[in-house]
Amino acid sequence: MVEILICDDHQLIREGMRTVLENEPEMSLVGVVSDTSGAVAVLETGDGAIAVVDVRLAGEDGLDLVRWIQGNRPDVKVIILTAFATDELLIEAAELGVVALVDKMSGIDELMRVMRDVVAGRRFVTTESVRAARRRMEERGMAQLLQLGEVDCEIMSFIGQGMTDREIAARVYLSPQTVRNRVSRLLTNLGRENRTQLALMMAEFDDVGHRFVK
Repeated sequence: MVEILICDDHQLIREGMRTVLENEPEMSLVGVVSDTSGAVAVLETGDGAIAVVDVRLAGEDGLDLVRWIQGNRPDVKVIILTAFATDELLIEAAELGVVALVDKMSGIDELMRVMRDVVAGRRFVTTESVRAARRRMEERGMAQLLQLGEVDCEIMSFIGQGMTDREIAARVYLSPQTVRNRVSRLLTNLGRENRTQLALMMAEFDDVGHRFVK
């Protein structure tokens, strides 16, 4: 029997999954938790073969839990739940060894279908799916964001929040002129014409709400 851990901060989803899994003869529910600490407490006991993790937990980043699993319980297969199934998330999930991404809007029936396939050994996050995601990002002009250094990531994050060069300078400990020079270079390198387009680019890229947020 395959041991399942559910980590989601929405009570309806937790209770819905509990009800469905109680009737699955091949699956045993070892934990239904709402946060990272609860999930770690279960996984540290050695229980859990599959972890279903909401990428957005209340006040937490679900990917931090996935990173913990990767470092401490690499035997656990991870399925990510998300309402923002972006190419960016797919690529990062692949780097963390995630086996599947499931859109929360598709419902519990679809999640159960994916879980059964994962139990049977199937992977949904594959080399081919990641290659296709990278190709789509390149077509959208987004792949360059993955190559930015730490300071430029911070500047892009603050541009996305609508900050001025002077406000950004105070946050990244650079002069306003240096920030202006970096913004100008970002516009050129990212193929955008103005700050508004950079902000829109950030809004599209950072749907998951974790990559550039400091």
